[in-house]
Amino acid sequence: NLKENSKQKADNVLKAAEGIFQNQGVDFKLEIIIGPPGYVLANLAKSKEYDLIIMGSHGHSDIAGLFLGSVTHKVLNTIYCPVLVVPESG
Repeated sequence: NLKENSKQKADNVLKAAEGIFQNQGVDFKLEIIIGPPGYVLANLAKSKEYDLIIMGSHGHSDIAGLFLGSVTHKVLNTIYCPVLVVPESG
């Protein structure tokens, strides 16, 4: 049940993102990938298929995510392509 709920939430987020990018003249790819986010994003960036990674600034961890989320922190320290960090709203 937890996996299905998580997948449904991810589908909703992707639908919202698709609505933003559609008809904007921007090539984009949306997909759900399961795994540790920092590791998954680092591997995707190594593929050199992406020009830019966009992600939120705050995660849900305590100490490691004091100013930036721990995943954002990991990505910024391991990825060699541009990363746009945007503040997340409440």
